[in-house]
Amino acid sequence: MAAKTKRSFLEVVVPVADYRDVEQPAARHAPRPASIKGKTVMLLPSGSCSPPFVEALAQRLVAEAGVKRAFVHEPDWPFFHPERAGKIAPEVDKLVRECDLMVVGAAY
Repeated sequence: MAAKTKRSFLEVVVPVADYRDVEQPAARHAPRPASIKGKTVMLLPSGSCSPPFVEALAQRLVAEAGVKRAFVHEPDWPFFHPERAGKIAPEVDKLVRECDLMVVGAAY
């Protein structure tokens, strides 16, 4: 007769991963200007339903915050699409030359 071995039938795994900042400090934010007055601000919507909200926000930035110019940019390069990933860096470089401040992921 074969010897019986004691084997575990069920292994419980905790479904929680350690956050990166547990082992290393979180990254610092990019430098912020002291004021947005007189700046050119680009808003990058984060979803298909956010452009109307972001357009209204751009108008208010100009009217109420003293922003020189605020505009919305809707890229045609979804970040999750691997075939378009090569377009992202050159487009970001171009946008950086057009604005003083970029707000990414603006939505409601």
